[in-house]
Amino acid sequence: MYEKVLISVLTFAIAIIMGFINANADSYDIKNYDVNAAVQKDGSVWLTQKIRYDFDGSFHGVYYNQDIKGIDGVSDVSVEAIEDGNVEKIPLSDKKINNTFSQTKSTSQLKLKVYHSVEDKEVTFVYRYLLHGVIKNYKDTAELNWKIIGSKWDVALNNVKINIELPKKNITRLQAWTHGDLSGKTTVSKKQGTVEISLKRNPANTFVESHIVFPVSVTALNQNTSEQNALKAIQRKERALALEANEKRKREEQNKVFFKKIMFVLMIIMIALWFLWSYMNPGNKGKKKRPIVHSYEIPRLSPEVTQVIYRNKKPDTAAFSAFILKRAASHQIEVKELSEKKKDFNIILRDIKLIHNYGIFREMFNNVGDGNQFTLSELKRFGKKGTGGKQLFDAYCLWQKNIVKAADKTGYKDNQNISLRKKALAWLIAVTLVGVGTLFLFANNFLMCGLLAILYTVFLFSCIHYYRSHSLYSEKGKELKYQIMCFRKMLDDIGNFDMKKVGDLVLWEQILPYAVSLGLASKVIAALRINFDAAELSTMGVYYPLLIGGNWNFNDALTTSVGSAITNYNSSASGGSGGFSGGSSGGFGGGSGGGAF
Repeated sequence: MYEKVLISVLTFAIAIIMGFINANADSYDIKNYDVNAAVQKDGSVWLTQKIRYDFDGSFHGVYYNQDIKGIDGVSDVSVEAIEDGNVEKIPLSDKKINNTFSQTKSTSQLKLKVYHSVEDKEVTFVYRYLLHGVIKNYKDTAELNWKIIGSKWDVALNNVKINIELPKKNITRLQAWTHGDLSGKTTVSKKQGTVEISLKRNPANTFVESHIVFPVSVTALNQNTSEQNALKAIQRKERALALEANEKRKREEQNKVFFKKIMFVLMIIMIALWFLWSYMNPGNKGKKKRPIVHSYEIPRLSPEVTQVIYRNKKPDTAAFSAFILKRAASHQIEVKELSEKKKDFNIILRDIKLIHNYGIFREMFNNVGDGNQFTLSELKRFGKKGTGGKQLFDAYCLWQKNIVKAADKTGYKDNQNISLRKKALAWLIAVTLVGVGTLFLFANNFLMCGLLAILYTVFLFSCIHYYRSHSLYSEKGKELKYQIMCFRKMLDDIGNFDMKKVGDLVLWEQILPYAVSLGLASKVIAALRINFDAAELSTMGVYYPLLIGGNWNFNDALTTSVGSAITNYNSSASGGSGGFSGGSSGGFGGGSGGGAF
């Protein structure tokens, strides 16, 4: 049980580190977002947006909404799709059929919907249109104030590149500021008359706003004018936003460095405390293991309890089969083969005490059967029944619980070591979580990542060694398991010696139920057939017709029927040009965004 938890923790940690966790069945990513905004002399802008989608799953198309509040409208809309290197022009249509697009205009928004079915591939959609009245000419400056990427994208945009081209070159008084995520970069080229904005990743629902000022002569034909002076007020506002952004960057960097130090120190302290804790809690260390040798001594415990101690798990259907065979050998039940053609057996009640002492027999005889008998085929089908199937499942679980209790009474477990193993797993989980978080913080620092990996590896091997060196078996339990392992080795090697020299059939008759519970019945039965003739084997009481001489092996049929009954129920139930700054300068376009459907 605890080994499974250990494996699960390690698998979870690796999955987080490698980034393999993906919650969406159908999803998409924006791999590239390229924008070219060509400003015209009349103050309008030709906008071209190339958006590269990476679809994981099936989709019917994409949509884009252009916010036009604050400008004079939009015209000349066209759409293209680039798929597998082929460029396809998408026509405008109201029919909503594949490879068409529709548009809906209002005074505040242009809604575009592109119908283009796609599954598990990359497609680039290209939107082109003319935005009117984007530039405003004041008395002392022309201004572009525009949220080129709006805040209505529900996914992150990767590899964002925005190029704004002015209609003139060699513009001596060109300034630009960008607002949005603080990780972006703005490049102003006065010689080329361009402003380039780039981000590796723009978070979902985050706008990118460009605020540019330049001489009025650049857009001399612009009709959107004002007689006011605006340049100094714009520069003053942007200077304040830039200072605020720089302070925010500084605080974030300081907090990040502080948090890195805290997490790194915390991890070192936790690992140091682990070594101190493991030293202060030595537990009961295991002795050197003895070599496994052949033993012909039959375990003193019942076959089902023997299996629990050997495996340290709940008894399975093989143990239940051995339990049934023992009841048949003591004539509390009678088992009869029904047909040579069909692998089915009839189980008849001979001792009424069984249904009083065992709930599993009560369910089998009274509910599966008619109160006196039942067949394995009836048992196999019974698990599919609702209430009846649950009662049978509960009775089987109660039988398992009682067998585990009987095994626990032998004192085979070391409760102190079991408690320490649980605590070691808790240490592993805690240090792993802190380690993963610390690793993310130092993701760009190769040396620190290497140091963290070394520290965690040392801790991990120490934790695994501690866990494995603290056996959950007590000294009595180790002795019991050793005897069972030696006995099982003899059964596993049974074809390599003369069974008659070990003992007569009375001995092997007593051994057979243990061979069943320990999963070696087939080997033992095959060896019996080789070492003894049919006349000799026929003296083995109920075991001969049920396991050796009959048309079908009762053990195989019973484990299959019980397993199906239990599984069936489980299945049915269960100031100058600036970089990026925060805030906003009030540009239009904040409601723009898109997605896929």
